Amino acid sequence: MLQNIRDKATGWIAYLIVGFITIPFLFWGIQSYLGVGGKANVATVNDSEISVQQFQRELQQQQRQLREMFGGKIPPELAEGMAMKQSVLASMIQREVLRQVTRENGWRVSDIAVAEAIKSTPQFQVNGQFSKQRYEQLLKTQRLSKPGYEAIVREGMQRDQLREVVDSTGFLTTADRRKFLQLEGQKRAIDYLVLDRNRFENEVNVDDAEIEEYYEKNSDRFLTPEQVQLEYLILDRNELAKAVAVDDAEVKAAYERDRQLYRTPETRQASHILIKLAATASDEEKKAAAEKARAAYEEASSGADFASLAKKYSDDILTRDSGGNLGKLSRGDMPREFEDALFSLKEGEISQPVKTAKGYEIIRLDKVEGGEQKPFEAVKEQIAADLRMQQVDSRFADLSDQLVTLTYENPESLAVAADDLGLEIRETDWITRKGGEGIAANPKVLAAAFSEEVLQNQQNSDLIELDDGSAVVVRMKEHKAAAPRPLEEVKTEIAKMLRDEKLAARAREMGESALKKLEGGAALTTLAQELGASVKTADVTRKSTGIAPELLRAVFTMAVVDGKLAFRGVPLRDGNYALVVVKKVTVPEIPDDKLKNNPELERLLAEYNDRYYQALYKAIESRQDIEVFSDQLQ
Repeated sequence: MLQNIRDKATGWIAYLIVGFITIPFLFWGIQSYLGVGGKANVATVNDSEISVQQFQRELQQQQRQLREMFGGKIPPELAEGMAMKQSVLASMIQREVLRQVTRENGWRVSDIAVAEAIKSTPQFQVNGQFSKQRYEQLLKTQRLSKPGYEAIVREGMQRDQLREVVDSTGFLTTADRRKFLQLEGQKRAIDYLVLDRNRFENEVNVDDAEIEEYYEKNSDRFLTPEQVQLEYLILDRNELAKAVAVDDAEVKAAYERDRQLYRTPETRQASHILIKLAATASDEEKKAAAEKARAAYEEASSGADFASLAKKYSDDILTRDSGGNLGKLSRGDMPREFEDALFSLKEGEISQPVKTAKGYEIIRLDKVEGGEQKPFEAVKEQIAADLRMQQVDSRFADLSDQLVTLTYENPESLAVAADDLGLEIRETDWITRKGGEGIAANPKVLAAAFSEEVLQNQQNSDLIELDDGSAVVVRMKEHKAAAPRPLEEVKTEIAKMLRDEKLAARAREMGESALKKLEGGAALTTLAQELGASVKTADVTRKSTGIAPELLRAVFTMAVVDGKLAFRGVPLRDGNYALVVVKKVTVPEIPDDKLKNNPELERLLAEYNDRYYQALYKAIESRQDIEVFSDQLQ
């Protein structure tokens, strides 16, 4: 259902390098590429190598992020098992395949697009606005340089272009849309009864011997929760802010230094004439383009009608018939060469031919709007707040670096860092893997508290950034291992569990016997009298409430053929047992106006697009020379 994919794409999907992690390839497998061994590499993709060191770094990062996501409650066999390793490697292989494919096909991402992606990243914003100080601070804490991070963003955006192409070309036919909505809106008329397990109360007994036997076999199910008590150091932005003072002279100096920041947004309405010039143009073609641009400029500067000249000379098919009108432009909207020329003009002025990536452009400034200077008093408080924030950010970044260094160099104590930085060592109450109060309610702190590094190796954690912008380092003070609860404490709990199982088994046994009678021609009302239950009638859809979800799911998996009744027995989650008869299926008529702008259909299309993308990627991957060295994954 995909149309031909464009040779090049320019769109992008913003993503975060820091954030939540998914494992999209957990079930895809990489067994078809397995080799027997390979130097210090885990895999090769064509001529590129994925080293053991790269793989280990990626594996550790994703394990850490998984633990943070789930508050440390990740079974070791999931976080450290072979499925996790294969998933991480599959993800790395995919990135490398897409990097190579997009590069070979000439897909690129502009500097402006990268800058906009970074500016729009919430983690780099303060009060909804991009903060350079915040950006630099976070990169510093992640040990990333700005060029290095920008390269990561660019590469990610470049890879994501393939996904955007799929999303922009996938579609659902009218027949598909109608069929889906008919299935979604289908209504079924049913009769059903629920056999209550409690009617067998007098037939079920649980003795002490059964309880003791169950306890002996399942004592690991009845444990006191594992607990830890933490020590921690916290860098609190609010506390740092209390020590920051900004005087009027500093505020005034900042206003004078950065006057351009306190102007209303300026837009410039412009028109242009474009003389295109390919990057591979010959010397003759370059000379011809320059002469054509010079001729257009000389006519324009002599007073000729600019709109007529645009129609005569311009190679921009989108604007030449509208006088070359580019609309309103702000700084950052156009390439640097174009922007520098535009913002040097006065209203009505026409620029000399400007050499840009597209060729030569003659620019006319038609109108300037905005750009008025805001008076000092109007922005005084804003500037003071910004200066305070800058000082806090700078101090916070310095202290964060020192805290990281001191707690890393002294992994078995927080005392050295506390003394050097003047911080107080604080303590949490006892906490379990479900969390606690204060900082212990934060999933990242909880994950660190029960991590191998802190819990087993008894070392300081990495620096953990909290939701309010503060940061902590934690270490274990005391630990209480999980321990079996005594039998007397759990005896009642076990007795109820065993009793519930026996009651559910009796209800199911009698229900299955009744189902055979129903299939043999007995009436549901007759069986209801025998079972001491009552028959209920309902017209249900897939979204109906007031009926057990497992019963509703069963109703919509039953096949009704040629109007004949369909029967089913359904064990319910609460231990009861249901008998259901589907009498009639009603398919709704779907008017044409319901086939457009429908959220249900948009979700379906997104699901289809995801499948298309997976199929397309697998097809691309199958044409690559990929080898995985299985012994390096152990």
